[in-house]
Amino acid sequence: MIKLQRHVSGLRRQDPLARTLAAYWPIWEGAGSRVADVGRGKFRGIISGPTWTTYQRGIALDFTNDIVEIDTTGLTIGSGMTICAWVFPRNINDSTWLCGGDPSAEPGENDFAIRLNGSGNAEWNLWHNGNFTTGTAADTDMPAIQDVCQMVTYSLTATRCKGYFDGVKLVDVATTDVIRPPDIAYAIGNFVGGSSGIDGLIDQLILFGEALTDSEVATLAANPYRLITPASQTLAVTVAAAGFVPYPNPLLDSMTGGMLV
Repeated sequence: MIKLQRHVSGLRRQDPLARTLAAYWPIWEGAGSRVADVGRGKFRGIISGPTWTTYQRGIALDFTNDIVEIDTTGLTIGSGMTICAWVFPRNINDSTWLCGGDPSAEPGENDFAIRLNGSGNAEWNLWHNGNFTTGTAADTDMPAIQDVCQMVTYSLTATRCKGYFDGVKLVDVATTDVIRPPDIAYAIGNFVGGSSGIDGLIDQLILFGEALTDSEVATLAANPYRLITPASQTLAVTVAAAGFVPYPNPLLDSMTGGMLV
């Protein structure tokens, strides 16, 4: 008998926050040209330029005006949205984009995008409906810190925009936005078609289909990986003869990253 051990990681579906997921890119592969969506499984990202790396928190993608582009056709939300991004910016002096939609899409423009405004003050801003949510960048400003991993979160409803830095609410302003998802295309590291992408690392990015509460954002900041669960399984395969594993074998076909034990 041969025993095969595989490492299985997936969405913790029993978590109350899992029910509100629109898409979730953990950016945990460490190799390859694609980024999986473990939320609904259909919005896989294509890597164009960023390289895999590791840092103190684990695996991340390293961006230098690069992009991960995602076909988000069919992405749906409820009465609001929340975006959470874990980012390690190397340069906070230039105006660059962390993520965003397609500026040519109609209706709206560049929906649900986060920009690093490095002109004068290093700050994060939320962009939606072709403009900053309430018309001026200052309304959604939050600090950006160089060479530190930070969780940047914005929630948006038809009447309210809130911003959180590492789970602490710093922005709470009235807005009159029309809430709609980036249902054509979305990008990580830039907006779709943009030429001013972020310089730094991005660890994971989550889109929720509703506005999270203050306490929900705080608990996610305290445990950034609460929605995913790594596990290890040991699987037994009976061989027909010494040194021979029957093939095709459905069990082996399903293995990813398995090893003999």
